[in-house]
Amino acid sequence: VEREWIQAGHPFQLRCAHSAFSHARPKHEAPTFLLFLDCVWQLGHQFPLSLEFGEGLLLALFEHAYASPFGTFLCSSEKER
Repeated sequence: VEREWIQAGHPFQLRCAHSAFSHARPKHEAPTFLLFLDCVWQLGHQFPLSLEFGEGLLLALFEHAYASPFGTFLCSSEKER
């Protein structure tokens, strides 16, 4: 996740709608990361012995991507971070 999403510059700020002042749905909001987490969850259920982590990690990643208590997913690039 760190290398493929965060370091690659996925625009979490735009895609996860991290604007406290926006009540309307932004044009660039898209659940791309959520869809990725869902795909990994589906693979974990199809092949339960193939992954080295459980759904607890996926839920934690989801919560951090949308609530972001530590700021990991708040920015859209390394430069902004």
